[in-house]
Amino acid sequence: MGQLDDYLTAADHPFEWGRHDCLTFANGWAALNGKPFGAAWLGHYRTPLQAAVHAARICRNGPHDDIYAGIDAALDRAMTLHPSDGMIAAQRETGPLGWGLGIVRGGAVIRLGASGIEAALPQAGDVYWSLG
Repeated sequence: MGQLDDYLTAADHPFEWGRHDCLTFANGWAALNGKPFGAAWLGHYRTPLQAAVHAARICRNGPHDDIYAGIDAALDRAMTLHPSDGMIAAQRETGPLGWGLGIVRGGAVIRLGASGIEAALPQAGDVYWSLG
């Protein structure tokens, strides 16, 4: 899985809203695989509050009720307890959006944190999408 490892290495930068956050990270990997999903959701925010307002506005005015439906429109949801490397993952969290996106690698969900790449354990209720 050299391409994924190369992407993770290149993307290892601290979290920054609207520039290097979970959405830009996961969408960048999907775009490299010819399956971008987040164009409408990207780049119109620089703070957690702006991200939440932006997401709420898209959900209210757009064709999708939430980010999951937006991703479902572009990618195939995978109903699995054992996600494969390279899948996009969504995990519930307590942040302003209530979810965070990552990429599955080696049985972990790779996400962006304050210092860069972090590995999170899969959780019950995680949602996965295949790029294949």
